[in-house]
Amino acid sequence: MANLDSRFICTSDLDSLYRDNASGLPLSGGIITFYSDVNRTTLKPVYQLTGTPGNYTYSPLPNPCVLSSAGTFQDALGNNIVPYYYPFTGTPSANTGVQELYYITCVNSGFAPQFVRQGWPQAAGSGVSPVSDNEVENYIPNGQFLAHNNILSITEPPIVQYTFGAQTVDAQQIAQGGWYFVYTDANSAVFNNSFQQIPSSGGWGMNSFPRYIFNFVCSSFNASALTRDLRIQWPDVNKFSSGNPVGETNFTLFFDAKSNDGNSYTFTLEQIYYFGTGGTPSAPVVTPITTFTVGPSESFVSYNLQDITFPSNAGTIGTNGDDYVALSIRGPASAWNAAFSDFALVQGNETLSSFPIQTNAEMLSRALAGWIPTPNPNGSSLYLTLKLGLEGFIYDSSEVGEIVAKSTLIDFNNTSISTISNELYCDGSQYLTAGYSPLGIPYSRLQAKLVYAASSLNLPIYGTGLNFASALGNNDADHILLMNNKYGSGANATDGTVMTGFTFNNNHADPGATVNVTAYMQTVVTGVMKGIITAMADTGTTGITFVEGRTGLINNYNIWQFNTTSVTISGLASTYFTYTANATNYYVWFKYNGSGTDPAPGGTGIQIDLFTGYSTQDLCRLIVFALNGGSMTDVICTAGSSITANSWFKFTTANGNKYYVWYNLGGGVDPAPAGFTLGIPVSITGTSTAAQVTAATISAINGTYFAVPDLRGLYLRGYDPNSTWDIDSVSRYGLNGNALGNVIGTLETDMFLTHLHGAGTLTAAPASGNFVTTSGSSIGTTSGVGLNTTLGTAAVSGSTALTGGYETTPVNMAIGYAIKY
Repeated sequence: MANLDSRFICTSDLDSLYRDNASGLPLSGGIITFYSDVNRTTLKPVYQLTGTPGNYTYSPLPNPCVLSSAGTFQDALGNNIVPYYYPFTGTPSANTGVQELYYITCVNSGFAPQFVRQGWPQAAGSGVSPVSDNEVENYIPNGQFLAHNNILSITEPPIVQYTFGAQTVDAQQIAQGGWYFVYTDANSAVFNNSFQQIPSSGGWGMNSFPRYIFNFVCSSFNASALTRDLRIQWPDVNKFSSGNPVGETNFTLFFDAKSNDGNSYTFTLEQIYYFGTGGTPSAPVVTPITTFTVGPSESFVSYNLQDITFPSNAGTIGTNGDDYVALSIRGPASAWNAAFSDFALVQGNETLSSFPIQTNAEMLSRALAGWIPTPNPNGSSLYLTLKLGLEGFIYDSSEVGEIVAKSTLIDFNNTSISTISNELYCDGSQYLTAGYSPLGIPYSRLQAKLVYAASSLNLPIYGTGLNFASALGNNDADHILLMNNKYGSGANATDGTVMTGFTFNNNHADPGATVNVTAYMQTVVTGVMKGIITAMADTGTTGITFVEGRTGLINNYNIWQFNTTSVTISGLASTYFTYTANATNYYVWFKYNGSGTDPAPGGTGIQIDLFTGYSTQDLCRLIVFALNGGSMTDVICTAGSSITANSWFKFTTANGNKYYVWYNLGGGVDPAPAGFTLGIPVSITGTSTAAQVTAATISAINGTYFAVPDLRGLYLRGYDPNSTWDIDSVSRYGLNGNALGNVIGTLETDMFLTHLHGAGTLTAAPASGNFVTTSGSSIGTTSGVGLNTTLGTAAVSGSTALTGGYETTPVNMAIGYAIKY
């Protein structure tokens, strides 16, 4: 787009030819002189258009102008040109907006008069500036602060902190459409900013009709407050970098300003570029443009700051989408009290006499709807609700991960819901993080919300799904415990054909029989086993303690807790513990560094191999996964300098899927071995330590799949971090080796399934056939009580085993409830 300045008026359409009054011949060597119409002895410049499209400028011509031999205008080099009038006082770079027309005389080469023109050009004769305030586009969408957020105390949220050069600055979003107050060291300087609706008599000029003014006030200044800015900010660092040559399009900034206390203050206008997180340069680029003074008299045109250019941005934009370009008004190096409004940024060297007229609908649509973030091209913005934020409308991603109740009668075995709504059934299903839903939404959007923020393992809250594996950190920083999530004939991890050089030690292999229990982590050293378990004991002196959490159940499952706190890992070789489930005997036995033999006490054996450096937490995790999964491998990683690019290792899950984990050392190529379900890339460098390789591998494996919670048949219970109501919170257990203790997503067993209660002295009534306590309450027949007694009238002593906890709770999952406001 050409950057022609509408303040300049061309003297003719295409060309002008002047003739001698007497001879009618071309006025060769004629002399035309341009004066001010109101002072006809003062020369007034005319101009020549120079430059290229997008970079036009206006250069003064010689005055008087000598015509060519053909009677036409020419420049100093004899080139044919067309002069441009500038019918205003002052110069184009310091325009006042006050009209000043031309008085023009023409003589021939012998100085014989030819003609005179006064009050010229007639196109400007109405006395109104040739620039229309309504013909420009204002790139500041909320220049009159029609929509603002009156949260201006710097002790109040919302505060956004980010690095600004060598400083860390605080930013408050004060008005929709990109308006911020940006400051540093607020504890030393005192800011008293506010918005105010302008009254009918407020001392503001008739050229100004804003709804609100921003009172920009510092009542106590301190030199440590280096940043103290009123800022308008646009996303996209290259927003205004255009023109030919690139970046040389002119812009003009206008605004109203007025001192509130009768003093005059000098402010600085700065231009700021930020190339975003990870961009280059990494710090914002700040360029001072000019200084200006705000005094006690308001005037819109007095504070025109013209000829702003946005140069070509030669930096590299980051990948987080947080790059921006901004204009900042920085307060003086002293206390100040001034008000601002009516901001306008227009393209070209323009002159405005007032704020460009906009309806409220126009301004609000641009400041609110026009400030919607650009939808993420990967689809992660799809189906999100639009909500009003501090800057304008935003995509509300806070709803992602929420659990909702459905009252519609939908077949929960029919997954068609995913084709009509951004909802997934809470049925424990597994999803590929890199996959997309039928609606085009990347599953990574949900996965990111289902990972414990405090976890260094990046293990999803509800696990990675039954048909995959979990990678957990070992007590040693270079070990990975790679565990199948489902019991079955999965294969342990082994090196690939392009070998990583890692060490692979099997912790557990599928014994080829079911174990009839389900195990969970409870704390870092305790776990629970659930099933119809009639006995559990440290028969082989492992040092593990066992407590039956619920007993005496009729045709239902028991809960047993085991604790590894007092175990000496190095002494576990050949030791074992036993349990009976569904009338089948089992024993879990251990090897240590390859030492130990199967004690074979009878029943089905479950072998777990332990190695040097293991902690009691590692032992607890291994027991849990051995009772749930088909294979476990201790993978010992090496530093990146020892790893061959594109090398890989493999493992197989219980459902027969084969996976390979491969290492990209920068610009690597997927080895894509045949016959595998999926490759899992791990990005490292040759300088990565063994601990960094381990952490990157764990993150890559655990980030491959995620599972949604399986809430079928469960109740939801409000997460109680202080155990005020959930007094049994210490007994909560996790779905994986990372969700431990009283946290969101953990489960709690029921406390009131069918079971027997304790009793003291019992009496029998032959007529009823029921035992009753001394208080007369019936507790059931002898078969129900389970006591070896005979009905009769004599009192007998006995009791059933006590069961249950401190609460009467159903099976539940901890969920954080919230209330909207």
